[in-house]
Amino acid sequence: MSNGNRNSYERVLKIFTSVMRLVIEGKRSIDRVGDALQEILENRGQDTLRFPVWKTVELGIGPQNGEGFVQALGKAEILITETAVNALCSPQFQVADRKEVKLVKVTLRDLNLPTRRIHFSTAVNVAMSLGLKLCPDEVAPALLLQNKLRNMKCGDYVKIASLPIPGDQDIKDYSVTFIAGPVEGGYQLATGSGTDCHIVGPDVRMIFVSP
Repeated sequence: MSNGNRNSYERVLKIFTSVMRLVIEGKRSIDRVGDALQEILENRGQDTLRFPVWKTVELGIGPQNGEGFVQALGKAEILITETAVNALCSPQFQVADRKEVKLVKVTLRDLNLPTRRIHFSTAVNVAMSLGLKLCPDEVAPALLLQNKLRNMKCGDYVKIASLPIPGDQDIKDYSVTFIAGPVEGGYQLATGSGTDCHIVGPDVRMIFVSP
């Protein structure tokens, strides 16, 4: 086996092991693992893809809990949906240690995935197989508070690829991830479905941490 193929299969094994760990922890559905592995295998030759840095954010320099972020976003006159408030105030929301992270913005096309609607969890697993990393919870509010979305057009948004946070407790197995972007009159932090069955289209802009 050539070094290139060995590296590709080692990458597949590493990401598959990571995905299975998430399944064991109850954070991923076993039903989606097969689909994700198939996409990874089909794209294993793309491990030389390089993604330019989109934004750099500082984490761990602001509020020290979700409630603090709600207050800071409100003070900055950033709109927050009720579901986003609930996610920020969830016990699962974690503030990162102080560090700088480089972010990349990708679509299905950038991941060399078919330009069709696929499960968000599959897109995430393929991105991770290419070396991208999940974002810490704090990335979404940090992007807004550090004014990193100022060059985006009204109505555009980015979907943060991170571990899902439990959503409405009245809906079994429902979880969310953050979305952020400019809206008429300002900026907004909202949430989108983080469940394994959630579908994303070819133009959805997903945010990951650079390798």
